[in-house]
Amino acid sequence: MSPFKRKLLIVGAIVFAVLLIDQIIKVWIKTNLIPSEEIPIAGDWFKLMYIENQGMAFGTTFGSSMWAKLGLSVFRIAAICAIGYYWWMQAKKGVKTGLLIAIGFIFAGATGNLIDSMFYDFIFDYDPCISFNHLEGSGVWTQCGVWGKFETRHTGFLMGNVVDMFQINLTWPAWMPWVGSTEVFPAIWNIADGSITVGVVMIILRQRSFFAGNVTSEEMNRELAGMRKVGLLGGIGVIVIYTILAAGLVIVPAEHAFKAFVVTLALYLISVYVTSRLANLQGRSALLWVLLAVVVPVLPMIVLSRLEQQGGNNITSGEIPAE
Repeated sequence: MSPFKRKLLIVGAIVFAVLLIDQIIKVWIKTNLIPSEEIPIAGDWFKLMYIENQGMAFGTTFGSSMWAKLGLSVFRIAAICAIGYYWWMQAKKGVKTGLLIAIGFIFAGATGNLIDSMFYDFIFDYDPCISFNHLEGSGVWTQCGVWGKFETRHTGFLMGNVVDMFQINLTWPAWMPWVGSTEVFPAIWNIADGSITVGVVMIILRQRSFFAGNVTSEEMNRELAGMRKVGLLGGIGVIVIYTILAAGLVIVPAEHAFKAFVVTLALYLISVYVTSRLANLQGRSALLWVLLAVVVPVLPMIVLSRLEQQGGNNITSGEIPAE
C-alpha cells in the first residue's frame, strides 16, 4: 500500500469513527431525553444536558433571518470543501500523518454539525414551542397555547438545529480576580465541537514539526531562540502566579476547596507543559525545570498547612484567639 493510501485510510477511519460516535450520541439524546434534562456523568462536574443551538460550533450564529441561517449552512459547506481540498493537497505533498489527522478531526467536526442542520428537521418531530426553537426576529410566529405567540426558527433542509449535550460544570475559585465564581467553560458542546477543538489544538502544539519544511534553518533557529526566551520567562511567571494562587487556596470555603485546587492545578500543569515546549527544553534541563515547577509551588502549601495546623492546636488546647 502506498503512503498516500495508508494516510487516507487512517484519516478516513478517524473521520468515520468521529461522525459515527457523534451521530449515535445525538440520536440517543433526541430519542431518550426531554429538553434540558440532565444526566450526571461525573457528579455535578461533568454531565449530559440536552439542548439544541441554532448556530455552529459552541452556538455561533450569523443572525435570525432565514438567509442568515442559510448563509451559515452554506459557509459550513464551503469550509468543509476547503478543508477537504486542503487535506488532499497536503497529503499529495507527503506531509506528516499527524497534520493530516489534525485536519481530519476538524473536517469530521464540521461535517458532524452540518448533518444535524441538513436532516434532523425531517427525521425528528419539530416542536416550535420548545425554547431552543424560539428565534426573535425570524418573522415566523407560532401560537404556543396559554404561553402566547412566539417567533420561531425556520425549518427545512440546512435549517435544522445542532444537538449539544456535554457540560463541564466547574467554576473559578471565588478569590480569583475578574473571573471568580464564574463558570470555567459555560458552553454546552458535542463530539463534533470537541473534534474541531482537538484538531486545532494539535496544530497549535505541533506547528513547528508540522510546518518545519516551510522555513529556512536560519529562520527556524531564530524562531526557536525567541520561543525559548518566551517559554523560560513565561514559565517563571507561571510558577510565581501559581504560588500566589496556591497560597490563596486556604481562604476558599471548605465546600469549594477541592474543586478550586483541581482547577488551579490543571491550569498550572497545562501552563508548565506549554512553556516547556516553547522553551524547547531537553535532557537535564527539562528534568530541572519539572522539579522546579513542581517543588516551588508546594512550599507555600506546606508552610500554610503547618501554620493552619498550629493555629488549630492552639485553639483546641484552650487558648482563645484575640478578637
